[in-house]
Amino acid sequence: MYAVFETDLEGWRFTSMAAFLYIGIQAYKNASIHVFTVNRRHGGILMQDSHPRRMLVVSLLSQKGGTGKTTLAIQLAVAAMLEGHTVIIVDMDPQRSATWWGEIRDDAPPIVLPATTMELPSLLRNAERNGVTLAILDTPPKLEPEGEAHHAARASDLALITCKPAAFDVKAIEATVKLAEVANVPARIVFNQVPANSSMIFKARRAVEVYKVPCALCMVGNRIKFSHAALDGQSIQEFDPKEKGSSEINALYQYTLRELEEVKRETAA
Repeated sequence: MYAVFETDLEGWRFTSMAAFLYIGIQAYKNASIHVFTVNRRHGGILMQDSHPRRMLVVSLLSQKGGTGKTTLAIQLAVAAMLEGHTVIIVDMDPQRSATWWGEIRDDAPPIVLPATTMELPSLLRNAERNGVTLAILDTPPKLEPEGEAHHAARASDLALITCKPAAFDVKAIEATVKLAEVANVPARIVFNQVPANSSMIFKARRAVEVYKVPCALCMVGNRIKFSHAALDGQSIQEFDPKEKGSSEINALYQYTLRELEEVKRETAA
């Protein structure tokens, strides 16, 4: 099977050749794709796809705003990229915060692609066809029927429900849990923006047990360096690899991989 990377392929609109070439190079590494030639007439790369890896899709969901969905989306995307995945971030939030972050990076990977609910299916099909191994879906804090979050959840292998360890936030995720159930997507609760030396995290963990949704043991702290990194168009692992937040993001990434494997085993059983 042959695939042509084009600068204006349906669902793909790269704003630089660097972004375009990154996808081709990473696809070659990750999917055992053999590069034959550069097709200048089409502005793309002609490839033979011998043993492609199935693309995994993870969505970040939360009805409540300010829980750090976009922050975790870009952090997980970079963590996966550093581990060898070919990653895209699909920005379904009308605020387009992830898209803005991608523009600051001057189109350095991971590529950020804004998308509507209508565009999502074809975008994901083209991404998998072109060698992407992980898609991270960033969604708005709105849970309307047939809205962006609902479509993202239905397209996902796993949904991460972001939550701050605070009373109103713990209560607010009830609607998000229901959305995941309706979308029939496995979900995991992830505590984010956790204050240092606070007992609230223990109370919050007990409180979410009522939802019968697994909760990640790892958590991400409330750290100012996440904001500094984002303003520079970086992730925390790029900005300060030795910072504790970098270890927390790596732990969350490894947890996400394990949960995806668990979902895969449950689906195959």
